[in-house]
Amino acid sequence: MNSKAHTGACGELFVTQYFLEQGYEVFRNVAAAGPIDLVISKNDKLIPIDVKSTTTAYTRVDGSTMLNIKVCRREDGVWQIGYNHQTKEIHFPEGFWEQI
Repeated sequence: MNSKAHTGACGELFVTQYFLEQGYEVFRNVAAAGPIDLVISKNDKLIPIDVKSTTTAYTRVDGSTMLNIKVCRREDGVWQIGYNHQTKEIHFPEGFWEQI
């Protein structure tokens, strides 16, 4: 990746593609910065998403990967999702699929 902004934009596009493939409508933030990167919609429910991207991951003893970024549901209700460019994996916070 060329820069931090490039890494973030690419991560958002990969996550956008994933949600489109899952049947969601996806709306991207057109501003250069902000607390929300995407809003996904299915069955008239709007879900705000903030995508955090990284180019590195740590491999645990059991072979699973761990990101150096936090995936969670923030206090403002936005879901913070992680994307790893090295493994091409999307990491969802615990409880994400049950809540949406």
